[in-house]
This record gives sequence, C-alpha cells and structure tokens, in this order.
Amino acid sequence: MAGRGGRRAFLMRGGFLSVVIHLAIAGLLSISLGWSGTVKLRPAPQKQVEPIKAIAVSEAEIQEKRNQQLELEKKNLELKRRQKQEEEKLEKIKKQQQAEAQHKIEQAKVKKKKADQALAAKKKKEEAARKKKLAEKKEREAAAKKKQLAEKKKREEAAKKKQLAEKKKHEEAARKKKLAEKKRKEAAARKKAEAERKRKEELRLAQQRQEQIKNEASEALSRYSRLIGNKVSQNWIEPPSYKTGQTVLIKVKVSARGEVLSAVIVRGSGDENFDRTAIAAVNKATPLPIPLDPRFFEYIKVFNFLFNPDSA
Repeated sequence: MAGRGGRRAFLMRGGFLSVVIHLAIAGLLSISLGWSGTVKLRPAPQKQVEPIKAIAVSEAEIQEKRNQQLELEKKNLELKRRQKQEEEKLEKIKKQQQAEAQHKIEQAKVKKKKADQALAAKKKKEEAARKKKLAEKKEREAAAKKKQLAEKKKREEAAKKKQLAEKKKHEEAARKKKLAEKKRKEAAARKKAEAERKRKEELRLAQQRQEQIKNEASEALSRYSRLIGNKVSQNWIEPPSYKTGQTVLIKVKVSARGEVLSAVIVRGSGDENFDRTAIAAVNKATPLPIPLDPRFFEYIKVFNFLFNPDSA
C-alpha cells in the first residue's frame, strides 16, 4: 500500500511538471514566432513623410529563447525517462509482490493438502477402528442372541408340552360340560315345550271362554236394547223440527250399575235439535237397564245405541 501511494504521488508530480514544461515551450514558440525578422511598413501620408521605425530583435535574445526551449525539452525528456524508470520499478515491485503472493498461495495449498491428507489418514484409521469395534460388538450380540434363541426355544418347547396337556385337560372338561349342557338344554326344551303347550291350551280355553262370555253379553245387551230404547224415549222431549223416521247413532259409556258416563253422537240425523234432545234423553234415562252379570260388563261398558223414537 505504501509503494502504491508513493507511485501515485510521483505520477501526480510528474504530470504537473509535464504540463508546466509544455506551457513554457508553447510560450517560447509563440514569442519566437511573434518576433519575425521582417517588419511590415505602413504607407506614409503624402502630405508628411516620417522616418520608418523598425523594431529589431537581437540574435542573442532569439538564441536565448531557443536555448531555454531546448533546456525545457531536455528536462521534459529527463522527466519522462524518470517516469518510465519509476513505472518500470513499480511494475517490477508489483510483479514481485504477485510472485510472493502466488508463492504464499502455493505454500498454503501444499500445507492444506498435507493437513487434508493427515486428516483423511486419521479419519481412515478411526473408521477402521470403529468398524472393528462394531464387528466385535455384532459378534458378541450374535452370540448372545443365539444363546437367547436356544433358551427361548427350550422354554417354548416346555411351554408347548404343558399347553398341550392343559389343552387336552380343558377339552375333556369342555366335552363333559358340553354334554351335560346339551342334556340340560334338551330337558329344559322339553319342559319349555310342555309349558308352552299348556299355556297355549289354557289361552285357547280362556279365549274360548271369553268369546262365549262376549257372545252371551252381546245377546244379553240385545235383549236389553228394547228396554233401553223405551227408557230413553220416556225421557225424550220431541223438538218442533222432528220428522218421522229420523234416527241418531249414539256411543254410550256406562258404569257397572248402568249409570251413563258419557254419550257421544257417532252418526247424526242431520237435525241438530233432534240430535241434542236424543243426547239429553240418554243422560236423563240413567241408570240404563243393562245386564248386571259382572262377566258381561267388560263387553257392554261401551256400546252403540240407535235411537229411533218411532220404534219405541
């Protein structure tokens, strides 16, 4: 860095001197050219003739100017020569520095190569040791595994024998249990079938009895229907709008004693006044004359009653 700075300063000083020298030479040339040997004369006026004034330049002055110019050129040439020497010197220094730098780079490469080789050798040695250690470990593990497998096989064979014996024992017990269970199920099935047969027979008989009671209740209610109609008619108040032949179907719900619990029209006559008086008559006729046999009540507690005043 110091060499480069000196070179820059030297070049700057040389360039400045070169400019000064060129300017000085140009001045001398202009002076020498300005002062020529001939003098132009103006024509004198006709009226008055004056003597011609000539400006003479001595040869010594011209020679001095030429000598100065030559001296400047000489100095300029010397300056250029020195500049060239300095540049060559700097170039030499530069090449020398580059050579030294390249030498250092080569040395560093050699050093790095040796270090890399040493590291590679170390790694190779370590890898060989690691592989050897790993191989020994695998060998020990293989031997241990082989021993474990042999012991495991021995235990498995013993367990298998024991398992077979237990299996035979359990199979025999299961066979006996299954046989006993089969016999128990067969007996239970026979018992269940007999019970189901009895239940169905009892149900059939009960249904038969219920059907018989239902029929008897229906017959009894039929016998009482005329009595019910008469009692309702006795409590019926004929409306002005009544027409002969009008009927109304009423669903009647009664208690075990025949009290009317509710009366609802199922099919009306088309005459609301007549229908309303029919409902009122049913309610007033309570208790209705119904069969009092308690067996019949379930079948006659709700019945449809057709009210026809003309048939009463």
